[in-house]
Amino acid sequence: EFQTYIAPDSLAKFREEAFLSPMFVNLDEDIEVEVLILFDNNFVILKNIENKWFVIYKEDKRLNSLTIINTPKSPSKIICLEDSRMNETRTIIAPNLYHFYRILEDKVYLCGSFIRESVYNYSQDTQWIDTKFDLINNYISIQYHYRLFYDMPIKQKNNNILPTEIRLLFEGISFGIYTWNEQEKKFLPQFDKDFTPQTLEWLEGKNMGNVFFQKELERIKTAGTKEQKRTLKQYLKVHQNK
Repeated sequence: EFQTYIAPDSLAKFREEAFLSPMFVNLDEDIEVEVLILFDNNFVILKNIENKWFVIYKEDKRLNSLTIINTPKSPSKIICLEDSRMNETRTIIAPNLYHFYRILEDKVYLCGSFIRESVYNYSQDTQWIDTKFDLINNYISIQYHYRLFYDMPIKQKNNNILPTEIRLLFEGISFGIYTWNEQEKKFLPQFDKDFTPQTLEWLEGKNMGNVFFQKELERIKTAGTKEQKRTLKQYLKVHQNK
């Protein structure tokens, strides 16, 4: 019935380039299929309940892909959406995120939003994060690849400052585990000695000078290359004078 007036290749009449492109899939424990629609900046979920169609979820988001993830040991599948904000402002390029949704008892839950890629610009510092994830039943493993670049001023002999040279101050890999919390209906972080609240705080760009950041600087002082130590010396000199 529904497919007769919204086909997978249907074209919106008021915008020639906009396709509805619905996806028909069973996402929960009952036998009825749900309809997922990405349209313009809208994400909509419709469900047939007692032979009537209902919009059970609607969100205004700029999204560019939709993936359904099977979870064999759970009756409900996971909807993974990728947004495509990355809009540059004065100090930040808004991050691209993964959004995970689940339908439980005809209700849609946003189970978590995680960084896919982000670039934060702070004065002469640029933090760049990209991630990979694995979702297995009721936990998500996320690999964070992080880098901090520094725009190091280059001086001539007469002390005239030339355009800055971008140097990699440090980079590394951090792994975060998020497990399903039935009470909150969310994937929550499981912290340990390597993946701490301070680690996540820095990765999300919330506190650029926190304990995790200071540990990275200490690591360069003791085990960094000559180039890293030289860049760090200049970095600290500039930042201490601010």
